[in-house]
Amino acid sequence: MAKRRVAEQQAEPWIDPAVIAQLPVVAEAALALAAGLLTGHLVGRLAERAIEPLSSRAWSFLARRAVFWTCAAAGIAYGMRAFGVDLGVLVGAAGVATVAVGFAAQTSMSNLISGLFLMLERSISVGDVIELGGTTGEIISIDLLSVKLRTFENLMVRIPNEALVKGQIVNLSRFPIRRVDFALRFSAEQPLGPVEAALLSVAEEEPLVLQEPAPQVMLRGFSEGTVDVQLSCWVTREAYIAVRTRMTLLVLEALQRHGLQLAAPRRELVTMSREPAPGLPTGS
Repeated sequence: MAKRRVAEQQAEPWIDPAVIAQLPVVAEAALALAAGLLTGHLVGRLAERAIEPLSSRAWSFLARRAVFWTCAAAGIAYGMRAFGVDLGVLVGAAGVATVAVGFAAQTSMSNLISGLFLMLERSISVGDVIELGGTTGEIISIDLLSVKLRTFENLMVRIPNEALVKGQIVNLSRFPIRRVDFALRFSAEQPLGPVEAALLSVAEEEPLVLQEPAPQVMLRGFSEGTVDVQLSCWVTREAYIAVRTRMTLLVLEALQRHGLQLAAPRRELVTMSREPAPGLPTGS
């Protein structure tokens, strides 16, 4: 009798039959999820490549994300349906949750809408160098909620899209050429003819300075015995920093070579006399 019970125990399967019966369902759900992720990845890449030549990189990136998550959601929904989950109940619950999350995340929704406005306006794109609120950097990504910059110090700065829409953005690389300005101040007694000739010679000898539009020297105004002069020349946006740095030294050398001196800053000190005004009593 004992031998029979041992034989029956040994004959029992080590996996529950109910679990074995559910294996096809689990396999079907896993295949549906894998197919959704793989399809989303491949179709998203194709959508990105198709849209990028026609629009900005931000729109192509958004299209890839939208296609990927749509296919992934379809795979998840099919897998849940294989388990017998009623998707209608989940849709209703998702609607209620969406309303609740919308009230709780008004700032995120504002950034989301602002991000769509930025992509529609196309005033900035990935790779542009912009200035906003004292921060200057290159755009490395335009997302739905924020724009990420890489500063010249190699720091990553995240700016919410709402701040970009409300603020004033200066796009430093929108156009192919930029103007370099050098503000100088001379004494009012200094003849301006030699000053103009010396400054224009520096601009003409610099190979990176464009001759069309031509460099020019402008008189900016007068102030307390001095005259403000500005040298302006045009360069490509890639050569802006190099030309500005090199020409600053060349301008100083040219002025010294021609015997021209910049106006020295003046300071006037006014001292107040401690003698009492006539008719006022003095303290003992």
